[in-house]
Amino acid sequence: MIAQPYTYVLVHKQTGYFYYGVRFANKVLPKDDLGKIYFTSSKTIEVIIKAEGVDAFDWHIRKIFHSQWHMQAHVII
Repeated sequence: MIAQPYTYVLVHKQTGYFYYGVRFANKVLPKDDLGKIYFTSSKTIEVIIKAEGVDAFDWHIRKIFHSQWHMQAHVII
């Protein structure tokens, strides 16, 4: 499978704070990756997940791209 880069947002259910991120090294479909295999590179979010669990967040894939180049061109613009 060719990697499908994507952007995502996590929303902390208790506070409403959100984290917007990007993932481009995945080897599975985004729907099978986010919140199941990949949880984010944010150290702050990692601490919250360890304390409260993954269910403390709503996980949303925002946009899926055809390639890393398309993702980078879209994010930069």
